[in-house]
Amino acid sequence: MYRKFLLVLPFIIFLLSCDSNLHSALFFVENEDIYYTTQVEKNSVIIEPDTPSRKGYTFQGWYIDDTLYDFDAFVTSDLNI
Repeated sequence: MYRKFLLVLPFIIFLLSCDSNLHSALFFVENEDIYYTTQVEKNSVIIEPDTPSRKGYTFQGWYIDDTLYDFDAFVTSDLNI
C-alpha cells in the first residue's frame, strides 16, 4: 500500500499546488510512514493531529528536521513534518 501511495503522491502534490492559496502538510512517523495529511490555506495555522502511539515509545513531538514544529506559525508553503 505504501508503494502505491508513493506512486500517486507526485500527482496529489501537483493537484494541491494548482491552487496557490492551499498548502499541504504531510506528517510522518519515525519509520517514514505517512501518519496524517491535511490541506491548509495560505497564512493560516495547522491544527495539530492526534498524538501517535506505539507501545514502549514516548512521542516527542512533530519536527521539521531537528526543529520542533510551532503550530502557532502561519503556513506559507507545503510542509513535511
